[in-house]
Amino acid sequence: MPIAEVASLVVNTTVLVVAQMFLFVQLSELRYDRRKVAIFTCFVAAVLLMVCIGGNLIKGGWRDARWTLITLTIPSLIYFFVISRYRGIKFVITYCISDLSIALIDFFAFMAAWLLSGGNFWVDTLLRSGGLLLWCLALRFLIGDRYRKALALLDKGWGIMLLTTFSMYVLMELLAAYPTGIYERPQDMPIAMVMVAVMELMVIVLVQVIYNTLDAKERALREQALRGQLALAKRQHTLMAERYDEVRRMRHDMKYHMNILAGYASTKNYDKLLAYLADYQADLAALSEDMPVYTKNDTVNILVNYYDHCAKEAGIRTEWNLQLPEKLPLDDVYLTTLVGNILQNALEGCLRLPPSAERYLLGTFQVAKNSLLLHSKNSAQPVPLNEEGRLVSQKTGQPGLGLASIEYIVGQYNGYVSYRFEEDCFVIEAVLPLHHTAKEPQSC
Repeated sequence: MPIAEVASLVVNTTVLVVAQMFLFVQLSELRYDRRKVAIFTCFVAAVLLMVCIGGNLIKGGWRDARWTLITLTIPSLIYFFVISRYRGIKFVITYCISDLSIALIDFFAFMAAWLLSGGNFWVDTLLRSGGLLLWCLALRFLIGDRYRKALALLDKGWGIMLLTTFSMYVLMELLAAYPTGIYERPQDMPIAMVMVAVMELMVIVLVQVIYNTLDAKERALREQALRGQLALAKRQHTLMAERYDEVRRMRHDMKYHMNILAGYASTKNYDKLLAYLADYQADLAALSEDMPVYTKNDTVNILVNYYDHCAKEAGIRTEWNLQLPEKLPLDDVYLTTLVGNILQNALEGCLRLPPSAERYLLGTFQVAKNSLLLHSKNSAQPVPLNEEGRLVSQKTGQPGLGLASIEYIVGQYNGYVSYRFEEDCFVIEAVLPLHHTAKEPQSC
């Protein structure tokens, strides 16, 4: 076999495998440590390469579609399923975007090289390798980290996309191998190239649909944050109105108090006079009591006051350690959503326990090393996990919107969030670098 033919097969197959592995690892939320997965992926890729190249050399030099399916596509599918946290439709779509898009580019370049040069190995190598590298770079910049955020937020509406990707995969395999290899049917190549180009455009449209859905979900999250701010504002307005009504009532009743005091004084009943004055002063002190100040940051202080009031009304013990500056370099909508969801989830976790149980909510929010550190711990019952290892809301049976909102905002600031159950309590920790500027929230 000519050395050029061997070199073309080795280079093309190597670039194909590396591109597939690279894109899938980039797109997926992995079950294991990303660095360890990357190292092990190199080993798996090397094994698959040797088997695929060896088999194709035996079969004549050109990469045979059916042999590649058996030695490369199916084993890589199994490997990706093992390392990925995605399951169900999310996994299938992610696999198709990474594997199908790469296979379509490779197939298109192969047919273009055959039509341009009659199957010259060097032209084939240049077009296929160059096309795959350019496509990987394009998808890397087009998709970035938003894809993982999208799948973390979205949990339904994937059926039509699953059908589309599966149909494209079947069609590509039929074009490549039925009834014989495409290189044995050069007359079919022009129409096959058009169909492959259309399918590649459909992959791009698929990604855009996912992102449009993500944008809609982000708008819903921002609306949720604004509704939360509005609810807090209404709560503050209600408290202020109650105080105002109390002042009006006391001013209205002042003449009655003065008459009683004058009556006690005229009869020299000083004991009752002093007792009445003490009660009246206690009422005035309660009325003039200001909102507790847990932190200089007004947004967090209002949130903590609200949830502290709700917790104490339900008999839940609270402890706060808040060391925040008056102003944080975070958008108030994001800050309200982040802290509000943390405290709301903690309060709901406590309320699910019977009143006889020990119920508590502990919150520590502080700034250290130019990062915002949020730590919340509350008594709670364990919550079930779905097949992706994510907590499932007991209200909807789906991954909780509150935690999805928290993950989204932390991701906007390139931060870190983790949550876990420890015996009879739930712990959530979030770190947001304050030197990072998040995307400007859009008005709703």
